Amino acid sequence: MKSILKLALCAGLVAAAALVGPAAPAHASLGLYRVHNISANDSLSSKSITVSCNPGDKLTTVGGAVTGNGDVLLTKAYADTATGATATAFGIEAISTTANWTVEVYGVCAPAGTLSGLTIVQATLGPDPNYKTPVATCPTGKYTVGGGYFLDSANGQVAIDELRFTSALNQVSATAYNYGTPGNYSFSVQAMCAYSPGSMAYTSFPSANNSVTPKTEDTSMCGGTTPELSGAGGAITYALGGVSLATVNPKLNVGTAEVTAREIGPFGSSWEVEVMGICIS
Repeated sequence: MKSILKLALCAGLVAAAALVGPAAPAHASLGLYRVHNISANDSLSSKSITVSCNPGDKLTTVGGAVTGNGDVLLTKAYADTATGATATAFGIEAISTTANWTVEVYGVCAPAGTLSGLTIVQATLGPDPNYKTPVATCPTGKYTVGGGYFLDSANGQVAIDELRFTSALNQVSATAYNYGTPGNYSFSVQAMCAYSPGSMAYTSFPSANNSVTPKTEDTSMCGGTTPELSGAGGAITYALGGVSLATVNPKLNVGTAEVTAREIGPFGSSWEVEVMGICIS
């Protein structure tokens, strides 16, 4: 069953429980909107694509998608920290292919002034050859509205295992496992943090645990007192580098987060993927 955990936010305290008491008043729309761009469809071994919010607006989350079956990895989906307004996605072949493929970038943007204190917190581990889980923590009084991640110098040899939100919405973590022999590389995670605009909700849904590839899952639709999707993430379990996130898609128009994970070459064991979303008002 898909779950939504409501967060009642007041005076900097988080109550992780279903909202109770008198009915909440209707919430005005924050006016979040989605931007996207897609690369050329060709057989180049790596591709990068960017998209930006309208002038003065800032990103609440970044996502992306690669085609190309399991041959291609989505190793970057991140925001430019200088402006907070430009999203970049990067795809690279893990297994050389002559097939055409694309990389697409997604961003959710908040109009200027709608999310107070919106900023990016970034954490980096490396460079070294080991698997990595950097964690970005929001400053006291701020909450996670979305996230992003990027690998540096991994050369298509490292799988993206997760972009994970905590249910308390105070941290974002990302995990990368070696698929091949990458040498020294760095891995960074981003948390988009802001003061609460009102109500917030964390939503998630796990896939079946089996050997089917690829797997795609969506969260429940945002609604009620938290009608707008601000963030999307996902986490793979039981694969440890044999599977990588191929799509992290904040589908703002329908209020759901979507993830797709694919095996890199033949993996042959059972695994699962969990999709995560953040709904706000």
